[in-house]
Order: sequence, then C-alpha cells, then structure tokens
Amino acid sequence: CAIVVLFEHHHVFFITWHKGMRLRIGFVASIYAKSLRLSSTNHVAAASSGKIMNLASNDVERFLMASLFINYIFWAPVQSFAILGVGIKLLGPAFAAGFGLLLVIFAPMQFYLSQRFAKYRSKIASITDRRVT
Repeated sequence: CAIVVLFEHHHVFFITWHKGMRLRIGFVASIYAKSLRLSSTNHVAAASSGKIMNLASNDVERFLMASLFINYIFWAPVQSFAILGVGIKLLGPAFAAGFGLLLVIFAPMQFYLSQRFAKYRSKIASITDRRVT
C-alpha cells in the first residue's frame, strides 16, 4: 500500500507542479507584456518598477504553490471524515470529543492567525515595493 501511495503521490505532485509552472510562466509573460505597453513618461505610483518586480517574482509564485495544494480542498474533508470514522470505531466517543475540540478550538485559531499573517505579509510587500523603487 505504501509503494502505491509513494508512486501515486509523486506522479500527481509532478503533474500539478508542471501545471503550476505553466501558469507561472504565463502570468510572468503577461506582466512583462503589460509592462512594455506602459508609458515611460507617466509617473503613476501604481506602475512602479518595484510593484512590477513584486508581481513577477513573489505574487506569481503563489499560483505555483496554489496549484500544488488545491486538490486538498476536496481531499482534506474526505480524509477527516475517514479518520473520524476509524477513530470512533477504535477508541469510541472520546475520539469524537477530541475531534470536536479540534474543530471548535483550533480551526478558528488557524483562521485568525492566517488573517494576521496576511495583514503582515501585505505590509511587507508594500515595504518591498518602496525599497525596490
């Protein structure tokens, strides 16, 4: 069973990495084509060189990472219900209580921390844009 998972995981990971790289290359090419059409005499802060570099390097990389893990939107709940079923069968209702505690306490905490991380990341991106400009 572990051998099948090993080969299946790497095969799917390779395919999704390849698709993500194609997305990344397409977006970088689009940013480059758009930056060539921008007027060099227009001094708009929204089209600074720092913002263009940030888009082409950092922000486009997120599409690659998203392509790798997008399938977990479907598989994570399926695996959670399977683990819940097996855990209740093996350990009884105590496992269900622990699982419920996990959902009630740690899921909202994860959401809160991810929101704070996103806020700090946007601040860092604006500082990077100013530094590169």
